[in-house]
Amino acid sequence: MYYEGGYLPFVNCEIRVRSRLPYLFNKFQVIQVLTILLDCGMMYGMNEIIINRTWAMPNKWTFKVKPIYELIIRYATDGVGWADPFAGQSNIAEYRNDLNPEHNQPYSMEAVEFMESLDVPLQGVIFDPPYSLTQVSRSYKDFGLNFKSKENPTGGFPKVKDEISRLVVVGGYVISFGWNTVGMGKGRGFDIVEILIVSHGGNRNDTLCTVEKKP
Repeated sequence: MYYEGGYLPFVNCEIRVRSRLPYLFNKFQVIQVLTILLDCGMMYGMNEIIINRTWAMPNKWTFKVKPIYELIIRYATDGVGWADPFAGQSNIAEYRNDLNPEHNQPYSMEAVEFMESLDVPLQGVIFDPPYSLTQVSRSYKDFGLNFKSKENPTGGFPKVKDEISRLVVVGGYVISFGWNTVGMGKGRGFDIVEILIVSHGGNRNDTLCTVEKKP
């Protein structure tokens, strides 16, 4: 299904919604997606935002979900000049960190400390933190630690985002993952260019992938 809502002069936003499979959008879902796009247009003043919705089996490791991996590679290509402060087992980005040393990443630090340690211009950042306090607590307990970070996970890891904003060059991208499309935000000088909604079926939360560009 392809829906084109046309140009909205009062928000300077062109609406385009795509779905890979015709049955993935019903009329109510189209209205929901158009509302998201309209809100984005009001907040970000974008000329165009693309939203795609697809279905894929869930996976503990976000980037092993095929449409999510394809989205990342489309922007990050070979990963050179990209950073991933919550890398897990991923090897996509050139600069990778994960708090759990068992994941064998080049760095094993708190995400904010890792980003503070970098002093290189970044072409992009993959931002895939724990999505909830429960996930934060579990990620620490998995290797016998209690959460004592100076970061604020309930606020979307703002200190990490501040460091990302400092390092990403003009024209660079940030791809954020979670249960919302807040991303970096206009306040840090980023514009949303694409949103991928990955449905996992049943009563599972969708994975929302937000691509932003630093203008």
